[in-house]
Amino acid sequence: MRKTDINISKTRSANYLLPPVISMLESEKKSISLLKWRIAPEVQGRRNLTGRLNAAVREMEYIAKKLNDIYEVTESALLQLEKTENALNDNISKFI
Repeated sequence: MRKTDINISKTRSANYLLPPVISMLESEKKSISLLKWRIAPEVQGRRNLTGRLNAAVREMEYIAKKLNDIYEVTESALLQLEKTENALNDNISKFI
């Protein structure tokens, strides 16, 4: 059986980088939504600018959701891993 080493603290530190990225993405999404109202209607009609901006907002929402899902799953997995390691260490200490 192959041994798998997971550095919990490094993984958790990397995972904690996601919420600020998600927040920044949400902020930029709001900026794009506000930008649509600042553009003159005749300009918005060119090259389907409104549709393209709406598509960009939807894509940002999708990416933010996926990043949030990754954050939550990783945090849950790390908590389960810590719990399992602690239980194993407790059991090992009983036999030593």
